[in-house]
Amino acid sequence: MSRFRFLGLTPVLLVALAACGSEPTTLAPSAAKATNTAPTITTFTASKTSGSAPLTTTFTVQASDRERDALTCVLDVNGDGYGDLNFGDCKTSRTQTYSFTTAGTTNVKLLVTDSKGASTSRVLTITVTDPVPPPPTPSGNAWVMGYYVGYLRDAYPLDAVNWTAMTHIVVGRATPNADGTINTHFDIDTVNGPIWAKSVVSRAHANNRKAILMLGGAGEYSGFVGAASDANRAKFIDNLLALVDSYGFDGIDLDWEPIQATDQAPLKALAAGLKAKRPGLILTLPIGWVNSTYPQWNATPYYADIAPLFDRLNIMSYAMNGVYDGWQSWHSSALSGHSATTPSSVESSVNAYLNVGVPAAKLGVGIGFFGSCYTGVTGPKQSSSIMKLVADDNVMSYTNIMTQYYNANVKLWDDGAKVPYLSSQTGLGPKACNFVSYEDPQSIALKGQFAQSKGLGGAIVWNINQGYLPNAPIGSRDPLMDAVRSAFLP
Repeated sequence: MSRFRFLGLTPVLLVALAACGSEPTTLAPSAAKATNTAPTITTFTASKTSGSAPLTTTFTVQASDRERDALTCVLDVNGDGYGDLNFGDCKTSRTQTYSFTTAGTTNVKLLVTDSKGASTSRVLTITVTDPVPPPPTPSGNAWVMGYYVGYLRDAYPLDAVNWTAMTHIVVGRATPNADGTINTHFDIDTVNGPIWAKSVVSRAHANNRKAILMLGGAGEYSGFVGAASDANRAKFIDNLLALVDSYGFDGIDLDWEPIQATDQAPLKALAAGLKAKRPGLILTLPIGWVNSTYPQWNATPYYADIAPLFDRLNIMSYAMNGVYDGWQSWHSSALSGHSATTPSSVESSVNAYLNVGVPAAKLGVGIGFFGSCYTGVTGPKQSSSIMKLVADDNVMSYTNIMTQYYNANVKLWDDGAKVPYLSSQTGLGPKACNFVSYEDPQSIALKGQFAQSKGLGGAIVWNINQGYLPNAPIGSRDPLMDAVRSAFLP
């Protein structure tokens, strides 16, 4: 785009001066004719007005004119008095994205001129600080894999992601089709989903972190079964590796849920096929938590058998409660304290997998950035005919718990389970919860100590989007991620 001095000049005069080979230098706005009213700027905003370089922001502009004249809307984005972005006529809202690459303060000026020469302007100040250096490449053997999902991308903007609290970011999600093809909507759509996912991969690599593709998840069982079948497996593997290469992923998280006995051979063949074609590909597998009364249901020697094919086997040790026959109310992610009527804990699940031969260094524990809401009971280890678990993942995110449910006066600590909870006879928050189970920095710290004592391979977080507090003071907006970093990546 050609650059031109725009302050105080009509489009007609600009053309005339350009034709004469002269550059206009007038700086003062031209006087509008007595019968003509200057345009009115109704909107001039930026999605970000401050941040570190490179700062990418989206300008939104709109103007109106009393005489309904045609308008020319031009933006000077570097403060030098020359127009840089021409929006044309902006009677309808127009947007333009621009990146500021150097530190400093810039007075961005919008000039709106009507066809008769009357003009008006407005200034928006953009402050850019020096780039934040990327964190160093993680050292040590512990991994923290944080799931970052497209459907909650606005809850935890990419610019806010705490890279120091992770070694790997798991980008969710692509989904398998039974014929071996792959959906890449990332729970957004087929256009914006891939754009978002590639931006996450790029940002991860810029911060010296690995980017892993989340494949599957809840509700995608039939797709896995068909895609990993003998008939479709080869094509499925080729499609997966093509996707990895196209996006720049470093590996794949095979989120096959549930893994039934009939799925064990196809899953092993899928992992073996991927490793055979791409030996350096990172492969991880989320696995189920274990009912301590019946550990053999989930923790079987199969997982020790396939462990050599995977870099990590991560226990989904959250949402380990419910209203089941013989169960009392219990915590979402108790570290310990399991019993016959509360048969789940991180400790019991880890021990069950270790007992069948899964190497400790390949085993990770799960940290849920969400909790659970019971009604009809006011704490753990209670029974009631009216007990219900009315909400957990997404609805009971840590963000929502702290902003809609939390009250320091009703916070309690279960020292047997090593987790906090909220208790209220009258009910808390939109769901009128009588018992809220959740994680906090103290419970995460204790899980980190446990993992280190067992020589485990680290942790997964489901999901990092749910722990951000955007309205908290700067430095206090990501308390759970800060706790994960201290606990697992000291």
